[in-house]
Amino acid sequence: MFSLFKSMSKKDIFNEKYDVGHTPWELDRPDFNFVNMVNKMALKPCKALDKGWKC
Repeated sequence: MFSLFKSMSKKDIFNEKYDVGHTPWELDRPDFNFVNMVNKMALKPCKALDKGWKC
């Protein structure tokens, strides 16, 4: 299956992984590194925290 990815766009690869249920980025829990970062930073109270996104 992964050799097929070489000829696919990043968007198509992403969609294919969702279609087959291969989503290792979905942890069903907060990421340990993210929790540590938030705990160490002085954050003002807010409604949401956007960690950013890179595709």
